[in-house]
Amino acid sequence: MIDKRQVEAKFNGLLDQFFVEIKVLKSLNHPSIIHLEDTFETPDRIYIVMEMMKGGELFDYVVEKGTLSEEEASVIIRKITSAIAHMHGLNIIHRDLKPENLVSYVLPLLLSIFCSYPYTYHHHHYYSSC
Repeated sequence: MIDKRQVEAKFNGLLDQFFVEIKVLKSLNHPSIIHLEDTFETPDRIYIVMEMMKGGELFDYVVEKGTLSEEEASVIIRKITSAIAHMHGLNIIHRDLKPENLVSYVLPLLLSIFCSYPYTYHHHHYYSSC
């Protein structure tokens, strides 16, 4: 839930950014990217309904497990690179890839993105997700 009044009072223009985020998230349909289920807007708030994730962050999983086998690590890397390739194919760039932004649903790994904005680089339009 996003309180529009608080966001606008503290961060001028950030509310428009949330609408860009929602547009970007709605455009993503990939098995390794968390799905935006729905959004609801009231005069005061924006409600964002995301796919339920029960497994926690990849970082916590690795810390708890200690080490990953080469096979398990390669499965994770394939899922991450597949999700990133899908995003890049839509001109969406994730600029904050780290284990804390990767969540596990009992290890179907899902890329969590929320914080993108459009920009232009070498005359191409991109959405950057930070």
